[in-house]
Amino acid sequence: MRNTAILIFLLGLVGCSNPDLGQVTGIVTYENEPLADATVAFSPQSPGGVFAVARTDEQGRYLLAAPIKRGVTRGALAGQYNVTITKREIIPSEDETLYAEGKISYDELQQRMSGKKGDQTRTIDHIPTRYGRAETSELRADVKAKTQNEFNFDLKK
Repeated sequence: MRNTAILIFLLGLVGCSNPDLGQVTGIVTYENEPLADATVAFSPQSPGGVFAVARTDEQGRYLLAAPIKRGVTRGALAGQYNVTITKREIIPSEDETLYAEGKISYDELQQRMSGKKGDQTRTIDHIPTRYGRAETSELRADVKAKTQNEFNFDLKK
């Protein structure tokens, strides 16, 4: 009986694993320096593929994760990907800052923001925007199943 329970448990584990999955890591640098807090996204080139995404750490390292099998799984499905990398900073407007600091109410924020054309939230790209669009990034990756894939990207101005 105990052996049967162990066998059922092990078969369940095998059924949960994905044979088309490969672990994906790497390092992103910009002008030969580690790029911290950047978003790395792998978009599948084939229909029906699954995207994978990661955030870089202080050394520019990343570990991809993908929404596979009712959750998030480390790695990516085997296949060819377009890779995009972004590092953006959001600068809130003066009114949004006052609201965040509790100095004005939400209603007052809405009143101040309605009809305003200037002093809005801005986004600053810290790397060239061409890396953030699949059509222009020219970054590609071919993920292999059942192996450790490493893709390093050195971005230039």
